[in-house]
Formats: sequence, C-alpha cells, structure tokens
Amino acid sequence: MHALPGTQLLTVLPAQITEGFCRIPLAGPLKMLELPFKVPSFYVNLHRHVRSDESTALKWFCAQILTSLSDLQA
Repeated sequence: MHALPGTQLLTVLPAQITEGFCRIPLAGPLKMLELPFKVPSFYVNLHRHVRSDESTALKWFCAQILTSLSDLQA
C-alpha cells in the first residue's frame, strides 16, 4: 500500500478492494478512477503455502480481501 502514494505509479484493482485502501490513512491521497473500458468479470484466488497458516500478516491480508469482497455477488 505504501508503494503508490507520493509516486507516479498506478494500479488496477477491483472497486471493492480500492475502496478499502482509500479508507486507510496513508502518506498521500489515493484516487479511484473508472476505467475507460468495460472489464469482464473474473475470479479472485489467493494461493498460499501451508507453512503460512499461522502468519499474522497473512491472516490480516486474507481478512482484508474477504471484507473487501464480501459485498460481491457470485
């Protein structure tokens, strides 16, 4: 998350994930803009190794993804 503020970098993310990042106070503001073209639906997958099951950071990351995507309908 800290790679973008203060740079000229950009990323393309689903709106639900972007909205979550925009609520987190960062060193600089993030902008959320609509793409100028339609994007087909897609699946979001998270693959991890069993050794990471107890990782606090990974548990937090997974919770953030689930929260961001919880409003989506399949």
